[in-house]
Amino acid sequence: PNSVTSIGSSAFSGCSDLTSLTIPGSVISIGGNVCENCPNLSKVTIYSNSILTSGYSLSTSFGSQVSEYVIGDEVTSIGDNAFNNCTGLKSVIVGNGVKTIGNYAFANFPELKDFYCYAAKVPTVSRNTFQDSYIDYATLHVPYASIETYKADATWSKFGSIVAIEGTEPDLKCATPTIAFVGGKLEFSCETEEAELHYKYSFPNGGEGIDSKAPIPQTLTVSVYATKDVYEDSDVATKDINIRGDANLDGEIGMPDVMFIVNYILNGKFQAEE
Repeated sequence: PNSVTSIGSSAFSGCSDLTSLTIPGSVISIGGNVCENCPNLSKVTIYSNSILTSGYSLSTSFGSQVSEYVIGDEVTSIGDNAFNNCTGLKSVIVGNGVKTIGNYAFANFPELKDFYCYAAKVPTVSRNTFQDSYIDYATLHVPYASIETYKADATWSKFGSIVAIEGTEPDLKCATPTIAFVGGKLEFSCETEEAELHYKYSFPNGGEGIDSKAPIPQTLTVSVYATKDVYEDSDVATKDINIRGDANLDGEIGMPDVMFIVNYILNGKFQAEE
């Protein structure tokens, strides 16, 4: 519980069924071989800033078999050699409060696959923080807005890939386009830069029937939506245009005028009004 301030040496020694352990922020000292002979201990969560800044060797305390460490948001600094030689470690989650990480803090992790760092501001590290941890084969997960700053850091940039932590991406959806009728032409625009605009026409007041006569559509509906790579497609915008007059100037008003409008609506060669 949070009332615990000290954990003695070999406190959980021989607890062979123990699979996870959480160290609260109240703990200020911890002994060696705390989890000796705990072969199934795979996950340790640490909220204690004191433990992580005091130079404890956590591989000695919890064993090298631990495959996942979670560091709470309360932690602001990770000291020298904190996780050095935790050779079974595959995944690390660092909270958003960490500002500095010491020498060899995450050294000698031959099986490291994923390193999550929730700190928006890139924590200060040294060139040997990840010594012999093969980070060029591991993935660094960071807040979406901070990806470029991590990539610009001499040490963090050595990870094999740097990706956004799921859920930190902005709303990547194209803005709904607008449709304007200007000078006999339709104009489409979208606030999402470099988006592609896709349009089509339809006649909502007619198109099918079973009679020997068919009405000439008087309304043309224009619809348009926007797309962009890695963005969700926009909502569809629509606009009705009432068609009037002899569009193709052949002296008659009929279906050829409708076809003329469909083929040449963007060229302004017809009579229409909004």
